[in-house]
Amino acid sequence: MSFDAPSALWLLLLLIPAAAICFVRLTPDGIIPSRLLFGKREKRLNKRLLARLCILCAMGCVIVELAGPRFQGRGGAGQGEGVAALLLDLSGSMEARGLKAGAVEPTEENLAETRLELAKSITLELLEKLPERNIALIAFARRAFIVSPVTRSMASLKERVFALEVLEYEDGTAIGDALICACRTLELASSSAVRRIYLVSDGADHSDDESRKEAVGMLQKAGIAVYPIIVGADYRFHPIRDSKGSITWQENGEQADVTMIETLASDTGGRILSAEEINDEARRQEKATAMNGIWLCLAALCVALAGLLG
Repeated sequence: MSFDAPSALWLLLLLIPAAAICFVRLTPDGIIPSRLLFGKREKRLNKRLLARLCILCAMGCVIVELAGPRFQGRGGAGQGEGVAALLLDLSGSMEARGLKAGAVEPTEENLAETRLELAKSITLELLEKLPERNIALIAFARRAFIVSPVTRSMASLKERVFALEVLEYEDGTAIGDALICACRTLELASSSAVRRIYLVSDGADHSDDESRKEAVGMLQKAGIAVYPIIVGADYRFHPIRDSKGSITWQENGEQADVTMIETLASDTGGRILSAEEINDEARRQEKATAMNGIWLCLAALCVALAGLLG
């Protein structure tokens, strides 16, 4: 079991003085073990004390619920809490757009969102659905950049994803360098937790084989699996700017290197993820986190028991 907000567990310390006050008030002659659960004159349960203990237990359950407990069953996406790196492709090919349904001519009105916009929406979805809650964000084009080190702040990660733009980075697709950067980031973050890399890209790679081989070797040694997510495979229209700055949209032959991506994933123990698999992972995660309510049920049970005893 892990917690989304473990700092809330510090509130449990407040129950210690509360319990002490409760015991002292109900045992005015001093805290004598034999008198805690039984009365002074008869071997009869001290119901008032038990009722107050139930209230304290209820308060403890509520505090645990506020800490956001997470349960990971066997056979799930990973044992323990885990740590992950999200790699987002910001190469020039991510500006490609697809035709809207029924459209024929690639005009501004007939074109759908860009690959980058689609990748951003998928990345934001991943942040909500991944089993790992410690996540680093890395963007890459010709070079890789750590946008955010490993953090638990989903709000901060989402804000940084929104701010990323293709034109801010030198064009290129350095998947190998990005994987090396992610591997080093995860190694610094944890040496024992389950570690994964989620690569969100159009799969059009321009990097050299040597950097990818080096990255795969590092990942295999570290036991880090890569899970690529190919976006915008049918988005084929790229912006072409003329000398006057005008933009026209032309279709080119740049496609995802699926063979390379599949090899990269299998060599590291991962696999290519589809939108359906992401949703399946979300359902598994919802099933796990749905158990959080058990703490509120326990709190309600303790309150009910206190009412019966009091």
